[in-house]
Amino acid sequence: MTNMKIVNNTRRNLALLWTVLLTTCCLHEASANDHYNFSRKPLKDTAFVRLPLGCVKADGWLKQQLILQKDGLTGHAEELYGDIGDAGWIGGNNDSWERGPYYAKGLIPLAYILDDAGLIQKSQKWINVVLKSQKANGDFGPRERNWWPNMIVLYYMRDCYEVTNDARIIPFMAKYFQFQLESLSSRDLNSESGWAKARGGDNIDIVLWLYNHNGDANLLKLADLLNSQTNDWTTYYTIGKGNNWRPDHIVNVMQGLKRPPLWYLRSGKAADRDAFLQATGKDGWLMKSYGRIDGMVNGSEPLSDLSSTEGTELCAIVERILSSSIALRVLGHPVIGDQIERVAYNALPAILKYDIKGMRYYSLVNQPKNTNEELGFRHNGKEQNAICPSPHSGYGCCRSNFHFGWPKFVQHMWMATADNGLAVAAYGPGRVTAKVAEGTEVTITQVTDYPFRDTIALKVSTPSTVRFPLKLRIPGWCTKPVVKVNGSAMGDVKPGTYHTIDRQWRNGDSVSITFPMKAKASVWINNSVGIERGPLVYSLLIKESWKTVSSMLGGRFKTEEIMPASPWNYGLAITDLDKPDSDISVVESAMPVQPFKASDAPIKLIVDARRVPSWGNFRKDLPGRAEEPPLGPMVSTEPIEKVTLIPFGSTELRITYFPYVGKDRSFSLFKSPITADAGYGGSISPCGRQVVAVGGSQTFTITPIAGCTIKKVMVDGKNVGAVSEYTFGKMTSAPHIITASFNVKSKKSSVPRKGDLLLALNSAALPDSGVIESWATVVPAGGAVKRIAGPKAEIIDGKKFVNNGYSAGDGFLFKQYTKPIACNGVSAIVVVKPIRVDVPVAWTSVIDVFYDRLVLGVLRESGQVIIRRNGSRIVSDAAIPNGQTTILSLIVQPDGKCKVYANGAEILSDDSTSDMTALVPGVQGAYGSSITIGRNLPDRWSTYNGKIGDVFLYKTALSDAERKQVESHLIGKLMAD
Repeated sequence: MTNMKIVNNTRRNLALLWTVLLTTCCLHEASANDHYNFSRKPLKDTAFVRLPLGCVKADGWLKQQLILQKDGLTGHAEELYGDIGDAGWIGGNNDSWERGPYYAKGLIPLAYILDDAGLIQKSQKWINVVLKSQKANGDFGPRERNWWPNMIVLYYMRDCYEVTNDARIIPFMAKYFQFQLESLSSRDLNSESGWAKARGGDNIDIVLWLYNHNGDANLLKLADLLNSQTNDWTTYYTIGKGNNWRPDHIVNVMQGLKRPPLWYLRSGKAADRDAFLQATGKDGWLMKSYGRIDGMVNGSEPLSDLSSTEGTELCAIVERILSSSIALRVLGHPVIGDQIERVAYNALPAILKYDIKGMRYYSLVNQPKNTNEELGFRHNGKEQNAICPSPHSGYGCCRSNFHFGWPKFVQHMWMATADNGLAVAAYGPGRVTAKVAEGTEVTITQVTDYPFRDTIALKVSTPSTVRFPLKLRIPGWCTKPVVKVNGSAMGDVKPGTYHTIDRQWRNGDSVSITFPMKAKASVWINNSVGIERGPLVYSLLIKESWKTVSSMLGGRFKTEEIMPASPWNYGLAITDLDKPDSDISVVESAMPVQPFKASDAPIKLIVDARRVPSWGNFRKDLPGRAEEPPLGPMVSTEPIEKVTLIPFGSTELRITYFPYVGKDRSFSLFKSPITADAGYGGSISPCGRQVVAVGGSQTFTITPIAGCTIKKVMVDGKNVGAVSEYTFGKMTSAPHIITASFNVKSKKSSVPRKGDLLLALNSAALPDSGVIESWATVVPAGGAVKRIAGPKAEIIDGKKFVNNGYSAGDGFLFKQYTKPIACNGVSAIVVVKPIRVDVPVAWTSVIDVFYDRLVLGVLRESGQVIIRRNGSRIVSDAAIPNGQTTILSLIVQPDGKCKVYANGAEILSDDSTSDMTALVPGVQGAYGSSITIGRNLPDRWSTYNGKIGDVFLYKTALSDAERKQVESHLIGKLMAD
């Protein structure tokens, strides 16, 4: 499988990277830092050491982001939101779950980084009331055993202790952790909510911190217990699956990233150490499957795809920054610092309004308008304002949770080192004051307009001469970095490493750093092009037309819509994608107070572009989203225009993925599309739309199903015979079509092992047309599959099918099982005819056994086949062509290994043996004993779109011969006169 190849390559790359780090950087067994919370044995040493809140302050444009939060959404959250201002956590009558703690988690670091007396006073009630709420048994808060929200509270309690030394907090934590140790065995994390199971890493983080503080061995026992009840994120980030709760929920994915590196401190296992980069590295499967140019992944809310108009969620952005900061502290890998800057300097400001009096629930890479229209995302119903700048955009979690994004980024810009030095994790204007060497307190100030400029000056202030190591992160994107100490250049400064300066430092010493930035082009969906320069991503400057929809607090806060007031359908006309810098002019202007405002952007790129007349519309089905950039490279005869690109984070409206255009069909890299399709009775591989380089070739293999023969193969309307293979050679730019059709040897057959059928549905039992009330089952006798919503029967080519529509949530429910049934050894065979709908979701369900225990589905936007097993998912590389009737066969072996066949051709396999277990119906509520056809319950968004014919579900793994017998039976029925 393609994903497995990616993982294997990533493992080899990681092995080399760790070797370099162990010898040149800071991952080593070192003596503990003498001044800050470092690892106690038996925990592994961390590469860096977390500095307490308050050690790092922001200056310049970065401080302005914090001030805007204070004057905007954070400073007025308790007035704007009843679930915060009247939260049960502070004695009110409203929210007693996550929203109040989310807000306090951002309010407290913001208050102390700014040293703002008003915010500090406001934050204190979130400490005092919660401390007073602790019961005799150690539990606390407005609800009992509130495992997940309490994890958030523990985070801000740690912050408060580090900055105030409040003597109440350590006993409070110790008492609660003893309560957890005594209670979790009888009522585990998942019993409170799946969120606690998915996010248990947050709990582990504070437990390990307290263990390092007081050395209580019982805390290690608690950490072990918590880890055993938390999602197996290590396996998930390594290979994309595992026994987890909602691992494809984007916020879970971003929060879960901290768990493997944290657990590496306890386990010492390479798998835990490597998992973070297995997913997030350049070749990591997570980025390959869902990655975006701004450093985030697409997910709205489930992980989706690589689309330019899919969204990423505000909650996920801030959680990614925090999880990555923890991973950098533990692992010391400089590429993680590159990732943090990419997300913080692009994704975070782009999803906030420039004055931080509004936010967006979702951010899109191509987002040329912000309107309250349908997007097709999870939280995009009526009045959701999901991409409109507003205090009330989308679901309520993000408006509560985003507050810690900038403050936590600032806090983690500097870290201490194991050898009593300091390390730069991220560059930007600010200063650190911390103890080094034997306890000397020094201040190092970053004077810079980075990332908008490429120079940084570090100014050292120390009361006396002191020797300590200063570690500088050298970004991997910079090819010729320059570091000077008091004007003298340093040698051996290598990109993608930490460069250590270990010397006697005197008051007034300076370090000057230059990271020359060159524009680079990267290729994305449909061969579209994105432009990057240093840590910043660039987007088209679009004129804006603002409209106020509603206002709050006397007009100081608004919900607004923004429409484009200038064209946005441009393709980039760069001569050489490998060297775009030569075609791009860089224009710098004075550094403003707020650089993340389009009109004041301090740096602009001027580049040649052409309008693309075939593009530039919004989708009819989802009018809130633009059409995808057309497949490129492509031709445009429109005149060359100079267009302006500005930083992604400075945009309210944006186009970031551009078509790549040339003036004629001799344009280099132009590619030719081939569409491949097969009818009943066999398969063609590869299938669907293929793109081949001009001058290249593509071979197609035609394979009949058992009981069938090849009838003919048509190429561009001409019959080339009953060939089993056909090659297009020396491709030109012209498109091509290849189709295959088949003959059936015998139209009479039967199905094997009828006694092992859990369920069989015969489409001949359907009415001729109209809504289906009940679909009679063949086995077990007397049962009936009852409709969900309104699926209709229809006749296609003389055969009856179910017309299943996603928008209506159509499907069928069969609820009869009361005894345990193992999903290991199950076989599912079904006739489907997928109909493409460009509404991406994490998965769609054709057959769902016991509510997500075993699912066979087809992605509605791509036609790819998907399996879900206990929440883990596997997706085929191949796709079913739009509207092609296909026999899908899923065979799960008793040990959990499985394969999927489409019209007899294997298209997906998985050798994992760890996921499948004997499952007890009912454990997941009312649907745990049910089988659903055409959709999942109760999640309407996983509904399959298309036609469904016969369905067979066996409680045994069919042999190849038996599978082919069922397939032959179905193909004979489909091809019967």
